Amino acid sequence: MAKMINDSVAKQKFETLRLVGQGTKKQQAFANAFAKIQKDLVKDESKVTVRIEPIEVNLVSAVKESYKEKFLFFFFPRTRVNYSVTLDVKVKITDIDINSLNFVSQQLPSPDKINIPHFGIFAKEEK
Repeated sequence: MAKMINDSVAKQKFETLRLVGQGTKKQQAFANAFAKIQKDLVKDESKVTVRIEPIEVNLVSAVKESYKEKFLFFFFPRTRVNYSVTLDVKVKITDIDINSLNFVSQQLPSPDKINIPHFGIFAKEEK
């Protein structure tokens, strides 16, 4: 059994991310931007992210683009709308630095080993 250590290995830090989201609805554009928070933070493979908490959200830009489209240049005109938002999000990150942890090495027998009991019974001995 490994010895239990009571020292906390989780560290907290603050970081500001610039996120861009797009969608056909306003809510979809914001949801698309917030979905990118975890993807941006998990890029560093030497850390395990335990918790991501948005602290502050600032709107940098919000753009509504619309255009009219028609089927075969004449039929069924409709207006298409796309929303785009750019946000600065300050997040509090709780993570664990894997490289700073000390792992205990243990040598185990191979799981591929087949135990055949009483193998000596089946072996023929020459006299």
